[in-house]
Amino acid sequence: MYGIIRRMAADKLSSVGLEQTQPSQSASEPTQETQSPPASERSRLWKVLRWFLLIIPAALIIAAASGYFAGVNQLEIDRRRAVAEQADEQFKLGIEDLAAGRFEVARQRFEYVIRLDPSHPDAAERLAEALLALNAPATAPTPISTPTPNLAPVEDLFDQAKAAYDNQDWSGAIDTLIALRAKDPSYRAVQVDGLLYGALRARALHLIRAEWNLEQGLYDLARAERFGPLDSEAVSWRTSARLYLSANSNMGLKWPQATNDFLELCLAGLWDSCDKLSTAADAYADFMRETTEFCATSEQYTLWEFPPDIPALARVYEFGTYLVDRCEELTAPPPEPTLTGEPLPTATGGPGGEPTPEA
Repeated sequence: MYGIIRRMAADKLSSVGLEQTQPSQSASEPTQETQSPPASERSRLWKVLRWFLLIIPAALIIAAASGYFAGVNQLEIDRRRAVAEQADEQFKLGIEDLAAGRFEVARQRFEYVIRLDPSHPDAAERLAEALLALNAPATAPTPISTPTPNLAPVEDLFDQAKAAYDNQDWSGAIDTLIALRAKDPSYRAVQVDGLLYGALRARALHLIRAEWNLEQGLYDLARAERFGPLDSEAVSWRTSARLYLSANSNMGLKWPQATNDFLELCLAGLWDSCDKLSTAADAYADFMRETTEFCATSEQYTLWEFPPDIPALARVYEFGTYLVDRCEELTAPPPEPTLTGEPLPTATGGPGGEPTPEA
């Protein structure tokens, strides 16, 4: 019993001594709720902050680049819109000049419209009308003979037009069908439209291919297209005729463009394109020989990508190659300076490990 009491007293004393060794927190002092973060938590916070420091400049760069390209795209859209508006305005003025008989002014306007927008609708046809009026022979002031009205019934007119069509008398068929339609627009309307389409198309291709009358041929194709879509052959010839007229308008103004266009036509063996190619290529070569803008002209020459081994382009190849080489010389970096004088002595190991100059 006595031993048990002594053990209990010893346990109590030891617990009291342990409490006295722990620092007690007074009620007046506030409880410290936050402690300094450990080293691992500080490292994690720094990694997150570092990513933010990297992302913010990248975001600013991306935003600036997006704004720049958006501005460039908007400028290109504005430029195209301005070109389209200018082309439309000149086209309307050309129509007015054409109606007023100012055919030369109308020709210049329509050519300008085609240069601005080669795909502008009706510009090529209107240009053909202006050129046709300019090339028309002057009429004498004598009394003008008017065609005798065809007083036959519409059925007879249709038979006459059909016979002319079968005989490939395209002009006769067209004139007779127009007379028939003037008398009775509703008479066999579908058949008359089909005959007019075929006659106008056939006469147009004959004028373009055989007579080299490109303006009148384009005009007939435009009239035929009112009755139905053109077939691939007619579209191909229309494209070639337009290209020839466009290339011809660039003679004296844009020799590289004229050279490129007439080269395409010459390779196809169309009209007098090979003769025109020789003239344009010689003028283009003379221009390259006399220019002082070596790099700009050589860059333009390179962009055309003329096919090799075309005899008519021999001088163009010669001066184009010269300009390319000359531009490379002007833009080449300066050579690195070379050291002059006696070479420095090199050190070699001597006795005891001491370096001594080589003899």
